[in-house]
Amino acid sequence: MDVNLGMFWVTVVYAVTTIAIFIANLISANSAKNQLKESIRQFDESRRLDCMPFLQLEKLTKAQGESIDISIPPNLEDDIFSEVSKHYFVLKNLGKGTAINLYYSWEDKNTGHDSTDYPSISAIMSGDSYQIRLETKANEDIEGWIEWHFDDMIKHHYHQRVKIKIVDNRTVECDNDQVVYEAVY
Repeated sequence: MDVNLGMFWVTVVYAVTTIAIFIANLISANSAKNQLKESIRQFDESRRLDCMPFLQLEKLTKAQGESIDISIPPNLEDDIFSEVSKHYFVLKNLGKGTAINLYYSWEDKNTGHDSTDYPSISAIMSGDSYQIRLETKANEDIEGWIEWHFDDMIKHHYHQRVKIKIVDNRTVECDNDQVVYEAVY
């Protein structure tokens, strides 16, 4: 009987040890799975940053060629009795990637009015730039934001705001916010 009791305890220890090893392997497998998910996320983020556009709007002192025109308000050209003040900017893509499907809107700080009926830009490659002419009523102070919406080449969507303030027919502020990553479309 002592031999049977000894075999019983050996079997119990063996079973408990096997269960403990199984649990440890399960925990290890879950940790490896989580590490793999994190590695994939970091790789995707790194790839996204490698092809992310970064738009920068800068004030120009004078025109340097053809411009994309933005009128504030949008129907300014219909108002034949208003004098127009023109402000020139250059939109540059300083990022590594191409910005595609770029559209933009103007939000007026004073009125809260949002204008979106401006022509879109199909693409701005890395290092490229576009001249933009902002037209406002002469002698009218204006403050608001241009908001850019664009995609990169691997289907990530971004937006970026630029605060513009015009006082006494001169641009006194042109501040670019950081690019905000929204989602994959």
